[in-house]
Amino acid sequence: MSHESAYESVDAEFRKAHLSGRSPGLVYGVVLDGELIHSGAFGTTALDEERPPTVTTVQRIASMTKSFTASAVLLLVERGQLALDAPVASYVPEFQPMHSADSAPVTIRHLLTMSAGLLTDDPWGDRNESQTPEELDAFLAGGFLTGARPGEAFEYANLGYAVMGRVIDRVLGADGGFRAFVLDELVTPLGMPATTYDVSLVGSELAVGFQPRSSGWVAEPSTSPGTFSAMGGLHSSATDLARWVGGFTDAFRNPSAPHPLSPASRRDMQQAHRFIDVEAKEGKAAAAYGYGFGLIAEHHADHGHVAQHSGGYPGYGSHMRWHPETGLGVIALANGTYAAPVAAATEALRALVLAADRPRALPVPTTQQLVEEVTRRVAATIADHAPFNDHTVFTANVAMDVPEEERQVQLAKLREEVGLMRLAVEELTPRADGLGHIAWSIPAANGRYELEIKIAPTLEPRVQQVVVKATVPGDSAEVAAAVTPELDEG
Repeated sequence: MSHESAYESVDAEFRKAHLSGRSPGLVYGVVLDGELIHSGAFGTTALDEERPPTVTTVQRIASMTKSFTASAVLLLVERGQLALDAPVASYVPEFQPMHSADSAPVTIRHLLTMSAGLLTDDPWGDRNESQTPEELDAFLAGGFLTGARPGEAFEYANLGYAVMGRVIDRVLGADGGFRAFVLDELVTPLGMPATTYDVSLVGSELAVGFQPRSSGWVAEPSTSPGTFSAMGGLHSSATDLARWVGGFTDAFRNPSAPHPLSPASRRDMQQAHRFIDVEAKEGKAAAAYGYGFGLIAEHHADHGHVAQHSGGYPGYGSHMRWHPETGLGVIALANGTYAAPVAAATEALRALVLAADRPRALPVPTTQQLVEEVTRRVAATIADHAPFNDHTVFTANVAMDVPEEERQVQLAKLREEVGLMRLAVEELTPRADGLGHIAWSIPAANGRYELEIKIAPTLEPRVQQVVVKATVPGDSAEVAAAVTPELDEG
């Protein structure tokens, strides 16, 4: 699929999402390394006038806010003001979950990874946006129901992030201090002027949020910031969010780029710390899911690692997802209750990544040299029966696993099938199929050679395994011989 076709696919996915009728308006953008490179919009942000959304339109991003709260927590950890594995009650003594007596204390890490055993509370939490610190403290001190012991299971809970905001307040010594901290220490340095907790500061760029009723769309009243803003209170635009997404892809692709939070912490946020589920739908590549720190980490069989989070709130739905390897991302904002266009964004990003040129970087600088040396040795052995093993290239186990005589027999059989190699070593294009696992292809007189090596964890890089296969055009079955046999994972 070409880049142009990928954009067409993106547009088609979001057009279909809008036609589903879940929101009056929808705006979306494609991000590359923090910059919007493609965008589109449908519908309106107000029913009493024709006002199409744009990439500068501002709306509540709901639970996408959790990535900002988690970033604030990790920034305080980096500054030595907060400890991830400290009990929550050491910062907020009012926190009294109704866990069993044999339960471990709930820690900051438990809250961040949705593994504190708190109940799922989307509708209830969404209506507590403006709760005061005093009201939340009283609720916590009175005890509240739980669904599992801490650290045992994933359970999505807004209350946990509201409590995280309260933890930040206590560390900073100011009620509601978490909001100012996020804006001053994260949003402002990243140049995100449209991002705010206070809807009254947005102005004419605000997208009105709508509820679907039997009589049609009804405007949802806005709410003022409070304790539950830590889980879903931010408002932002696609333009601002592109910068936010870019900060996470930069952590992998451009770690020297300025950012308030270290690359290591941003990478850690995008890892699966608490398993959620595995999904295998008919006709779709299998995927596994886990919760990181304020983000969901996914691994798709067809396009690899993705980080994402949705937002759903009365009047709004949002979604952001990105592919750290390529720096590509998708952002979508809709002004209908719980109307996050997740499926459209998922398929859009998949199309973009599969259309991208994705050569994986070789793991160590000397890998190319090893690839070239192995190629020379395979070629010489096939052509002239030259000795293959050499301790300067291979680890000792290579000769032990397949003695020299056996290796000569195997490579001779491959020559009978496809002939001599036809490619200069300077033209090789190896790819990394994993850390230390390299593969490449070489044309031959009557087919192709497929080579793989695995690099040993020695200080001076050496090859611990070599696999050579031959394929013949028109024959779907491989004619193959392993120079070193595949070993069971130990």
